[in-house]
Amino acid sequence: MNMLLFSLIAAFAASPVAAAMPALFVNGISIVVHPADEVLERYTWRGGEGRLFLEVPGGLPAELVESVDDPAIANGGDGLFHPMSETAVLDAVRDVDLRGLAVPLDVEIFILPLPRRAMPFSSANGSRIYLSPGVREVSRCLIAYTVTHELGHVYQTAFLPDDDAGGWERYLDMRGILGNFQFSAFSTHAYRPREIFAEDFRYLFGGEEACYTGGIENPDLVLPDEIEGLESFIVSLAASVTGGATPTATVASATAWPNPFNPSTTIRLDLPDDGPRRVEATVHRVDGSLVSRLYSGTATGPSVEMHWDGRDESGVPARSGVYFYRIATPGARLSGKLVLIR
Repeated sequence: MNMLLFSLIAAFAASPVAAAMPALFVNGISIVVHPADEVLERYTWRGGEGRLFLEVPGGLPAELVESVDDPAIANGGDGLFHPMSETAVLDAVRDVDLRGLAVPLDVEIFILPLPRRAMPFSSANGSRIYLSPGVREVSRCLIAYTVTHELGHVYQTAFLPDDDAGGWERYLDMRGILGNFQFSAFSTHAYRPREIFAEDFRYLFGGEEACYTGGIENPDLVLPDEIEGLESFIVSLAASVTGGATPTATVASATAWPNPFNPSTTIRLDLPDDGPRRVEATVHRVDGSLVSRLYSGTATGPSVEMHWDGRDESGVPARSGVYFYRIATPGARLSGKLVLIR
């Protein structure tokens, strides 16, 4: 048995896997991340001849490759499969910025513990994203690149669907490839219009790590920031649905300082000065499980400061690691990363 698979199964026997919980970022994107151990436990099954299959509700089964020695794996790397870091995935989503627009996207991300034998046309399907492991540890930059590119597919599916002929005509015309048969859904990967759109999204709206290459996949195309009006056009696709609402319409900002911290930190929530509002604030582990309830009450001023002493609900000091705060007010939710260093 593959050693990675064996170690993951052994971990399951020691402790149950917590259900993934949604996180909503100030950019409006709400995500549920299913980490590799949860995917292996809850979304795989053994088929004929002992083969392992991935299957999520509403999706088609996909066979998983369990060993780097399998002929389907061209490069065995260091001998193990390395799932992407959940923290790096969350950071990549948080860093997406459509120039302040709150984008109403609900995304489900599956961090795969093992690669699929037959790679699909795309790793994004509707609002779902499937992230394959590497044969070596996957860098934060590559994770950010991949996640943001796939978010581009989700964004396109939601706001520029394939049947929007007028929208696509305008986009392809701006891109200078309208009527060019070299660029079609049946072309090689980098020449497919949907892939070009996903790359434009990553390049224009991804964080620094997502744009570490300084370019896009297709070397024959000009960079998206060199095309007048392209950025505004892509933002307008979602703005036409949201009415142009920005995150600051209901919540100005939420910051934590110091961060990283030891042993305590203060989270400051700044609110529009438009009257009292209910505020709920909690701290969670990366798997979504609750660590501490920070605040539950009515804010009457323009700001609220919430102190976390680094302890859980029982008063036990939390371990070093990454945590997330979640703040909910009427009509808005925020999430941010906390790093505790003992």
